[in-house]
Amino acid sequence: MPTEWKDVKKWLSDATGTAVRESKELARKGRLQVNIMGLKHAIAEALTELGSQVYQLIQKEKTEAITGDAKVKGLIERIHDLELQLKRKEKDQEVLTVGAHCLDGLAHPPPPRRERLPSLKEATSCPYCRKPKAGFPAGRGDILRA
Repeated sequence: MPTEWKDVKKWLSDATGTAVRESKELARKGRLQVNIMGLKHAIAEALTELGSQVYQLIQKEKTEAITGDAKVKGLIERIHDLELQLKRKEKDQEVLTVGAHCLDGLAHPPPPRRERLPSLKEATSCPYCRKPKAGFPAGRGDILRA
């Protein structure tokens, strides 16, 4: 009986640790998504401001002065910087989505969607290399079956 209790305590401790790691990862993904949305909004605002400035110059019939206007140049530089930041954040998001999830640090594409729930072995191992996923030590599934 004492060894069964120790096994249950160990499994519960492992499961809790896994839940904490997963929630931290999801929070990080959520923050990244909010940052991406903020950058897209900032780009849209800058493009609107640029369009307004160009329209004002065209209305004043200063079409040749559009590319030389300091405000237009500043807006174009700001848009360029925001787009670079957006590309970096999207690349970070791609790394988090595909991510290194195997114990050996290999990155694989996300597994295909399934119509049925995966078995315990499928849920705790990488579908590509069949190695245990991070947070699921090998051999922990036997505790659940006991």
